[in-house]
Amino acid sequence: MREIPITAEIIAAITRVNGGVAIDLSKVAVFESRSLNTRPLRRRSGLFAGAVTQKITLDEMAATLNASDEGLPLHVMHETDLLNVGRLFAARVDQNPDGAWELSSQFYIDRTEDKLIAKINSGVTDQVSIGINGRELNCSACGFDYKQGSIDNLMNLTCDEGHEVGHDNVHILINGLDQWIEQSIVDTGASKGARIVAANDSRFINSEVYKLAAKSHQNDHGTFMPLIANLADIISEENPTVDKAEIEALLTAKFAERDGAVEALVTAKQAEVDAAVERATKAEAALAEAEGKIDTDVVTKLAAAETALEAATAYLKDQATKAQVAAGVKAPVEATDVATAISLIDSSGKNLVNLFAGAHAKEDDKSEIKLKGSDVLSFAAFKAKEGTK
Repeated sequence: MREIPITAEIIAAITRVNGGVAIDLSKVAVFESRSLNTRPLRRRSGLFAGAVTQKITLDEMAATLNASDEGLPLHVMHETDLLNVGRLFAARVDQNPDGAWELSSQFYIDRTEDKLIAKINSGVTDQVSIGINGRELNCSACGFDYKQGSIDNLMNLTCDEGHEVGHDNVHILINGLDQWIEQSIVDTGASKGARIVAANDSRFINSEVYKLAAKSHQNDHGTFMPLIANLADIISEENPTVDKAEIEALLTAKFAERDGAVEALVTAKQAEVDAAVERATKAEAALAEAEGKIDTDVVTKLAAAETALEAATAYLKDQATKAQVAAGVKAPVEATDVATAISLIDSSGKNLVNLFAGAHAKEDDKSEIKLKGSDVLSFAAFKAKEGTK
């Protein structure tokens, strides 16, 4: 169970962020999370790869939330286009045994979000991520502020002194708070250890006081570089870090370079396609020639087969007539095709066997036919008589 008990301090804080209006606390679930710390972010690429949030940033985040009469929205997976599912109402900063400083926050969720609450209580979903704008984004090697840099600095991840983020342990220091935008429940947060804790791990319960107030620090140079811990780095179009004309000129040059490369690639690929079409055309011609030769051979062989079949058919028809005569058929049937001729020859042969064979074959060898002496003589006389005709 990760819900925490609702204390008098919690009631006061929730009422404060609701504009002084009390709510039905039986309809909400309250949780506590470790939202952000001074350990390196788990990002492996981009401007915020290995970035470190300074303690002053955490302090200003806590002070801003604790002084607010609106609180901060709680979202799911940074879906800020959708309505929030809850609200943050209190925060504090503590130091861990490993020396890292950590921002804890409290928030509540309406119990109509019963499935989300159940997942949090079961521990299936317990990580969080914050969306903030740092006041300064300093190079860890020289202090260069990327928020005051050019588009080239941001694109190349390199400061004016040549230090490149992600190389030689160079990273960004998020120094101070411009704006705390929201907090989200996510599957994996960018800040190691950013998660919703169990009730017995609460840092608020039984504490002496909530840390309140300090004014919200506003950015005085009009630039905007959000740190959204679990999302891609973005640059605001409303408050660009460099002149709009300069950006457009850079983009135009990049697009022209890209278009030239694309055109060269298309030309090269078209040449490859033309060569492939030529090869295919030659292959089709060769195939057609081969098919012509094959057709001629087939026609010749088919004609020869038909001639042989006609001769065989005539022969079998003649043999069918002779077989019927030999079997004693008085009116022989003229065969009209090969199948009929074969059938007549077969039936005539059986009649001959029945005529001249013994009454029965031996019981132990029914495939062997024995002719009696008188039958043999009769057959010989019959053949002799046939020979005189």
